[in-house]
Amino acid sequence: MVFGVSSADISAFTHRPDALFNLPFFSHSISVQNLAIMIGTLIAVLFLGKFNFSWRIHHSARHYGLFALGGLLMGFGTRFANGCNVGALFTPIANFSLSGWIFLVFLLIGGVLGNRLQAAVLKQC
Repeated sequence: MVFGVSSADISAFTHRPDALFNLPFFSHSISVQNLAIMIGTLIAVLFLGKFNFSWRIHHSARHYGLFALGGLLMGFGTRFANGCNVGALFTPIANFSLSGWIFLVFLLIGGVLGNRLQAAVLKQC
């Protein structure tokens, strides 16, 4: 909505009720769940002792470009699939559905290709 898209358009695209996008943050259960996941991850990393609040940049702009591209592709993939890996991989495999096994094959191929692409891009740094 910040970018000029109305809540009615968003609800039509996501097939969710329009009122869902007009709620305050803590009234929207999915937003609260996402925040809790991020806080839980931060706490887990802090317990590992591997996290520090250094402002020094450890990676090049190319690294951050790859991170952003990966996040965008994951978001688009989730949106196009109308769900996430739990709905596309684990649940169908547990139900002996062929779609889960097909998704697993393409997930593995995508992971291998993504790792090779990252290695090739970072090698050029």
